[in-house]
Amino acid sequence: MKYLESETQNKSSLILILSLFISILFGVLYSLTNSSAFGFISTFVICLALTQLDTNDCFLLLFVTQFLRSVIRINIGSASYSFLLFAYPIVFLRFHIISNDKSFYKVSLAAIFLLFYDIIISTLYDVANIGDIILWALSLVLILQVLYSDYAIDINKLIISLGIAIWCICIINILAEIRIFGSSLNPSLYGAYLASDGSYYSFGKGYPAIAGGNEIAQYIPLFIGTSILNWKNFNKFSKGFLFTSDIFFAYIGMICIARAFYIEMAIFFIAWFIIKAKRPISFLFFLVILIIIGYICIYTFSDYLNPLIMQVQRRFAQGNGGRDSLWIRSFEVLADWKVGLFGAGSYYPLVFTDLTAHNIFLDTFLSFGFIIGTFYLFTLLRTIVDECVKYKLNRFKYWIPFIMLFVYKNISGSVRDVPFYYIIAFIILFMIGMKQEDVASDCL
Repeated sequence: MKYLESETQNKSSLILILSLFISILFGVLYSLTNSSAFGFISTFVICLALTQLDTNDCFLLLFVTQFLRSVIRINIGSASYSFLLFAYPIVFLRFHIISNDKSFYKVSLAAIFLLFYDIIISTLYDVANIGDIILWALSLVLILQVLYSDYAIDINKLIISLGIAIWCICIINILAEIRIFGSSLNPSLYGAYLASDGSYYSFGKGYPAIAGGNEIAQYIPLFIGTSILNWKNFNKFSKGFLFTSDIFFAYIGMICIARAFYIEMAIFFIAWFIIKAKRPISFLFFLVILIIIGYICIYTFSDYLNPLIMQVQRRFAQGNGGRDSLWIRSFEVLADWKVGLFGAGSYYPLVFTDLTAHNIFLDTFLSFGFIIGTFYLFTLLRTIVDECVKYKLNRFKYWIPFIMLFVYKNISGSVRDVPFYYIIAFIILFMIGMKQEDVASDCL
């Protein structure tokens, strides 16, 4: 029996690797050519793989490819649809509806209600992007099901999967920059003003449909942080991938010129110092060496890096003012009793010109109003609390990625952001994996 289970798992893992490689390759080709054929092929490969993979590998495949949903699409006439609209029904039919999984109906009821509420409110304001609304709502359904159904996700595969997704996002942006400017990853490129209003170019704007600079700057610290926290449990090959990725992503994070990267990295290293306080001398030694190396690099390549450094300073200086004005405007809109009570739908930026809350909580209330918005936040909070109580996730180090995420979500975030739900699942599954690793080590 164990042999058969192992053989099945190996087959599923092989299909996962092949389908990831093919869908990523054709996703990149789509970004270069905008050919609908590549979108059809990628979607077909993913959907076919989902009929063969086990539950855990199905989640890992969707976890990686959902970051690439802008380049894995089905184009029909003038309409374009994300592959997720075709992938989700397969997953739900295979593992939840046909199997008569009662937990599916319980945990998805709230998300289905939010789906229809969003469609109704958005339709009243004549801004209903029904396909996109279905995407975020079904993503929430899937994530709730993954968490409540005890998916046995390998924590190492999960972290490496996030790394693969970030590499793909970076590669697509690099190729787009080479096509536009003839070069990429040159620091002076990201300090160049491109418009009369003083707007600047940063990494992530080469192919913004796939992920803007702020999004990339959010994912990178989470990857670096979780890879470091679980470093000892990786094999040598995986450590080589992680080390290379951490160095490269750190540079990418810097050229994104986004406060999120620096703030989240600062939170991680402060938290890491706290949990390593039992041996502060070794940590301080590492920190001093890192600072010295950084100073030498900046001094040696000052002429090369100065434009970039100046833009980072400018971004920090101007960022708070922009967010403050958006939050003030958000409260002004919420003061209207109709919006405050019922919301304006998840696509409210199309209703109110130049308004995006850039705060997950304000965005929730603008989308759903205070009553249904509170219900939405309670659904997320209840899931998080249930998992933490169930697995006794009470150690500070488990919570570091969550702190990083929600600090960032106070200066960004949207209920219609599909990766948001996958990142929540990623962090909770990471916390559970860390707990299991600790229990295993205590038993040795």
